[in-house]
Amino acid sequence: MDDIIWQDVGLNDDNWEDPPRWLCDAKVRSGILAMLDLDRCEEEESRLRHERRAMQEWFSEEWDTVNAAYENTGVSVFTCYHTPY
Repeated sequence: MDDIIWQDVGLNDDNWEDPPRWLCDAKVRSGILAMLDLDRCEEEESRLRHERRAMQEWFSEEWDTVNAAYENTGVSVFTCYHTPY
């Protein structure tokens, strides 16, 4: 069954006013859906920003560890990262 079947607003009403716009106007319904999509996108963007920050902090720590390991081996860091052609 489609969700619309449960929308029984006005079936038992003696008041014949216009139904709410969210019920009878397709543009209003599509606007509501667009707003909900935007809200979900903004929530996801916030989560992604948090994940990016955590990943940058993790990579920075890993980079420092790698550099410390190279310094302890006595090998020049420049030599390790630069390969002559």
